[in-house]
Amino acid sequence: MSPVLLLSLAASCLLLLSPWPAAGESGMKDSAHTAPTDADPPGRPILNGCGLDGHEAIISQLLKGSSQKRTEISCSPLLQRYAEYRAEDMASRGYLSHTPPGRHGPNQMLREFGYPLPDQYLGGQSNGVESIAGGIESPQAVWQALLASPTHRPHLLGEGPGFAEQNEFGVAYRKNIRAPHVDYWVIVIARQQMPEDPSLICTPPPAVCFQVGATDGANVPQP
Repeated sequence: MSPVLLLSLAASCLLLLSPWPAAGESGMKDSAHTAPTDADPPGRPILNGCGLDGHEAIISQLLKGSSQKRTEISCSPLLQRYAEYRAEDMASRGYLSHTPPGRHGPNQMLREFGYPLPDQYLGGQSNGVESIAGGIESPQAVWQALLASPTHRPHLLGEGPGFAEQNEFGVAYRKNIRAPHVDYWVIVIARQQMPEDPSLICTPPPAVCFQVGATDGANVPQP
């Protein structure tokens, strides 16, 4: 079985390196597979804010290693729960994709989960926060495979101004021997909206987006 690595950088590069592309699809919510709420019981005890098993703890340490370009990065309990939800959903339903059947992309799903992404992270099918892999069991092997990918490496190590600002993560691993890829990994790295962040207002498709809060006080139209 060949390992599979996914990060939709066609969307991510536009989003983070050219931060204001036109808004895209609205997507549809799958009511049968909605994200868990704060009332749902955790899958396992929370330790130091994030409940990490052995595989996940290794990836956590690798994320914080000497190759990391971010000045600080820490595990977020909310991002950890989102990563676990995504890995469990893929492993149980047997798919490997940033967009579950009938759902939005990662940016929009993360907002629906309650994480306050900055406005410039577009919704629809856009992804600037999530790397996934399948078919690799070893944490060290999946990390090396991801770093060897020119699209995954910047996201994981914070290479480039958009990725470098992301300072929180969650990482999840799930195994299902009956699923097509058996081993499923999700690494989500993001940052929260800050008061100084500009707002983004977009017209309906075909969309034109305006940045609100520019230094000159004017709305700046974006392509």
